[in-house]
Amino acid sequence: MAQLIDTSVLVGLERRGLPLSALVPVVGDEPLAVAAVTATELLVGLYGANSPARRAERQAFVEAVFAGFVHSLKAGQVI
Repeated sequence: MAQLIDTSVLVGLERRGLPLSALVPVVGDEPLAVAAVTATELLVGLYGANSPARRAERQAFVEAVFAGFVHSLKAGQVI
């Protein structure tokens, strides 16, 4: 079963300039997942950026997060 990563964890990584791989020491080889609401919150955060450069940085981070997750839905479960 995947570890569900909260928005606050991802925002903390982004604010510190850390990649998603910074979670490896914490979660090890466990698969990771994000809830639909977390994905939405990350996307909404793009529009709260205080400059075009900051928005571009956030967008790159969000795209990296989304690329890092492979989901497969079957019978309502993430596998």
